[in-house]
Amino acid sequence: MIRGAVKELDYELLVDDDHNAAPTVTTIVTAHLNTERLIHFLREQFGLIIAGGLGVLKGKIIRIGHMGYCSPAEMLQIISLLELGFKQFDSQIELGRGISKAQEIYYNHLMIE
Repeated sequence: MIRGAVKELDYELLVDDDHNAAPTVTTIVTAHLNTERLIHFLREQFGLIIAGGLGVLKGKIIRIGHMGYCSPAEMLQIISLLELGFKQFDSQIELGRGISKAQEIYYNHLMIE
């Protein structure tokens, strides 16, 4: 859901689907944003804690952990808050596109039997 939402928002994933992306972390390339400000904004405004890059990736990526029990509702909440954070620092973001894509993915893959 997160990967689909990020793609819908026209952000790049560090690892594409063809290269066995980790199921526990989604890494989003944010080189054109002030990553530290984005991370701080999400933590201060919403209590959402995400990680930045380390070493050569510092300031260029954010990492969203989703290991252990993470419900679809939690993923939808994270995507919604991430959209607001992206909008705060990237006026090109159209709110709702990512969350809509995530809902579609959830409905198509998990709700229909």
